[in-house]
Amino acid sequence: MRFIDTQDLRLQKIHLFIMVLAMVLGGAGFVFLHTTHLDDYNEARIYFAQGTNFFAAYDFENARTSYEKALEKDLDVPFAHHQLGRIHFVQNHLEEAKSEFDLELELHPESSSSLYMRGLTFAFLQQFDKAEEDFASFVKRKPGSEAGNNDLAQVLFVQGKFQEAKSVLLKVSSLYPESFLANQGLGAVYLELGETEKAKEYLEKALDFALAMAQDTFRS
Repeated sequence: MRFIDTQDLRLQKIHLFIMVLAMVLGGAGFVFLHTTHLDDYNEARIYFAQGTNFFAAYDFENARTSYEKALEKDLDVPFAHHQLGRIHFVQNHLEEAKSEFDLELELHPESSSSLYMRGLTFAFLQQFDKAEEDFASFVKRKPGSEAGNNDLAQVLFVQGKFQEAKSVLLKVSSLYPESFLANQGLGAVYLELGETEKAKEYLEKALDFALAMAQDTFRS
């Protein structure tokens, strides 16, 4: 009598599911499936999913281990280097974070998330010219991003590029009139430009929004 390896059986079913899914999706997914050994492809995605669960639970060490195992099985797993970069970032390992975002962008240059996170990493490293470059590229892809535009304005501001920062913040303010960061940023920019009345106007708006956010927090 032969015992059935239930783990083997489960993996076979998963392999079959992935093949069918790839055929339904067609295109790049099907080609990719045939350029990577199926077992490695499948296991890499399982490890990546495990890593994502650990990351969501703030278990960064197990998340890191899972993402690294995914990359051992398949060097091209989308977002694996990105997630490793995020782990390094929250642990303040900024150079390591930058290296991971570099790798993700080398493998997947379309990754806007990695472009943004690398810009943020450069900002924390006080490499503001490089941060500006990444944030500027990011907002070209995502022109309506409140966070991306505010961060771009901030790195322009710290470099003394007040007029450029003002232009970006006015755009954000027009898209998001109740943006605390945009109004605070405009207040700071106008102070630097010597326009104290405008600075007062925007700083008062920022204060009103901050108080409203605080009240909402206490109500919830």
